[in-house]
Amino acid sequence: MRPAGIVYLVGAGPGDPKLITLRGMECLRKADVVLYDALVPRALLAEVREGATVQHVGSRFGESRAAKRRRRARIQQLMAAHARRGRVVVRLKGGDPFVFGRGGEEAEFLHRNRVNFEVVPGVTSAVAVPSSAGIPATHRNLSSALLVLTGHKGSARNDKAPSAQDVAAFRGTVVYLMGLHSLDRIARELLAAGMPPNRPAAAIQWGTTADQKVVRSPVRDLALRAKTAGIDSPAIVVVGPVVTLSERLNWFERKPLFGVSVVVTRPLEQSRAMVEALEEAGARVTACPTIRVQALREGAPLRRALRELETYDYVIFTSANGVRYFFEAMERIGRDARAMSRARMVAIGPETARAIEARGIRTDIRADEFVAEGILKKLGARRLAGKRILIPRALDAREVLPDTLRARGARVDVIPMYRTLTEPGLAARLRRLLADTRIDCVTFTSSSTVRAFFEKAPRGLMRRAPCMAPNRVRRGIRGRASPRWVAACIGPVTARALREYHRGPTLVAKSYAAAGLVDEIIRYFRPRRRPPRRSGG
Repeated sequence: MRPAGIVYLVGAGPGDPKLITLRGMECLRKADVVLYDALVPRALLAEVREGATVQHVGSRFGESRAAKRRRRARIQQLMAAHARRGRVVVRLKGGDPFVFGRGGEEAEFLHRNRVNFEVVPGVTSAVAVPSSAGIPATHRNLSSALLVLTGHKGSARNDKAPSAQDVAAFRGTVVYLMGLHSLDRIARELLAAGMPPNRPAAAIQWGTTADQKVVRSPVRDLALRAKTAGIDSPAIVVVGPVVTLSERLNWFERKPLFGVSVVVTRPLEQSRAMVEALEEAGARVTACPTIRVQALREGAPLRRALRELETYDYVIFTSANGVRYFFEAMERIGRDARAMSRARMVAIGPETARAIEARGIRTDIRADEFVAEGILKKLGARRLAGKRILIPRALDAREVLPDTLRARGARVDVIPMYRTLTEPGLAARLRRLLADTRIDCVTFTSSSTVRAFFEKAPRGLMRRAPCMAPNRVRRGIRGRASPRWVAACIGPVTARALREYHRGPTLVAKSYAAAGLVDEIIRYFRPRRRPPRRSGG
């Protein structure tokens, strides 16, 4: 008999998906059903296991009270119904479920209906969002108390919210959640109740994320300043002397890539480390994989090479994908690295070397230059005549390496292990991306990513793609206006492929690895990045 289900009321945190708690992530990954609100970071939904039901149940601005009541009743019935069928239900809410998240009402409903539930606290935006703007909730010299309010008028008959007079007289920090659309009314009421008109205040949009935008102003002018700056929901409002610390303590917007929008074209399964490094530097990252890698069927040449592994003098890997698919083929026929004890292991590029060493095998020769010429340089004057060399690689790789080795007398077996295919639906995704997203930089990690991107991208939109620095429009070598975003390449081979299509500014990583590419992007944008998006004094 299947055990009774349970509902987890989980706080997703303030916006940055990494700010969910470990317990919240555990619940999310084992859920059978996820019912999520509008402000939940979409990246968290990628953590839900395959086959689980994922349903958006959040409200929208402007929804009538009657519609809200019907929606809340529907959510409660959904939670109970799924749990009674023995399912693990996650009710995923932005911030903390018990801080203006109606988690208390939902927990009461579950209790009344004898449904098992657990509350998983979240990082509340009332504290985290001001923190990301350099505004501490409390400060020994400025504020020893925190008052958190909703910007909406209370609808309960016994609403005990402080009056405008109480808030105006409060000497600590006041935080309004969901207060942007009521900001003009709130400010008028506070000023009429005696709050000093020059009390420091701030409005913060999309706090803790790369889209964070901050406006600081005396409370009398905040509504106008926020409107002029284009501040929109979701946003919170902070009032109090701690706001004056923002200019000095604004650590988040000082990240080297804050305000820079980067597109990553690498396959999803290979891009995680690069995306994390860019986000750590403050960039707004959009994953738009242009290619996918597909293993090839095992043919007679591969089976023969696997049977004769003991006869090879060198095994040269040109990519981490080649390492992966080659060792998977070995495992399928029951062979392991001991069969290559005679061979010297050769890697092109640091990521390839790491992939080899992750399997407990030492790399004998490593070329940090991610090009065939780099490994030829490393082999130097070694005597290769009569040596047997195995190269597991991509189907469409260049012939420079095997041709040069054969010219030096080596017996070379080239075994295609995988091929790259253009991602299905890429043209439509690129059309939406280039039309709707501000782009400052596009990264390319192989010639295949370059060809797929430019052959599928709409030509007209390529030149109109919005970016952070319109004055960077430059003239190409033929005098044509170039795209305004910067292209960043992992190495010279990728850069050569790029020059066939792109006439704009190009960066090339010095270490020919993902980490080197990120470093090069930081070096380029650090002196050029936009100032923190704030206004007011």
